[in-house]
Amino acid sequence: MKKLIKSPSETEAPLIEMIGVGYQHDSKFVISRPNGLGSYLFLHFLTHVKALTRKGAVVASPGDCLIYGQKDPQLYHGNGSGLGNDWFHADPVKFGRLVEQLDIPVGMLIKPGRSDFIAPLMTEISHELLHRRPFSSRMIYLLTEKLLLELARQLKEKSDISFTPRKLELISKFREARFKIHGDIQKRWTVSEMARLAYMSPSRFTVLYKEFFKVSPIDDLINVRLERAKWLLSNSHLSVSDACFQSGFENIYYFSRIFKRRVGIPPSKYSGRIAAKPISGQS
Repeated sequence: MKKLIKSPSETEAPLIEMIGVGYQHDSKFVISRPNGLGSYLFLHFLTHVKALTRKGAVVASPGDCLIYGQKDPQLYHGNGSGLGNDWFHADPVKFGRLVEQLDIPVGMLIKPGRSDFIAPLMTEISHELLHRRPFSSRMIYLLTEKLLLELARQLKEKSDISFTPRKLELISKFREARFKIHGDIQKRWTVSEMARLAYMSPSRFTVLYKEFFKVSPIDDLINVRLERAKWLLSNSHLSVSDACFQSGFENIYYFSRIFKRRVGIPPSKYSGRIAAKPISGQS
């Protein structure tokens, strides 16, 4: 059994009262609280679990979540085998306000598109509760808010996008590929190289990329490079030529032409919009 971490008493009630990460129990383990807990209970299941919700008994899969309200009857156990989960108890007022603001369902099984962000964030919260460094309470609040924001984002994207389960799986890979591309804008990317990041053909990659992000992969890269160029021209004393090459463009004439077409003014005029001012007290 892993060490249980509780929050020490403070003048103001902490957001997270108690937390456990990576807990594993045998097949006989059952949580039964007919009258609720008095606090919110957040559950992230690591195994198949049978749980009571406001709609009756359900079978949860690994990655599913369940938030019990402070008065919700709680009943859950492994479905034919042991129980594995991450969990925390949370202040009913503060946590209740967060889930209400983010429209996260309470007392219902939650199936996010992905849940790999949950355990790392809960581990950070656990460390904050254990070590109580300066500003721990604030850090715990921010980490919990980040966890709930990511969960709410997953639910919102699932409801907004009418994708098949296969495409919901693919979009995660495409986001990773897009992140790598945007993080290396000086590389001479081709669609073939981009497509290899998602393990598919260039044509299939392009079709899905446009479906997911509403822009072609090359146009998306150009847009990111232009944003970088705009930032360099506005926040440094770089020449147009230097801004061009540092943004990943290889030809100054092409850069100037595409910049004017998409931004509306030539890069030379864009860089001149913000005049350098002397530091106060100096000539």
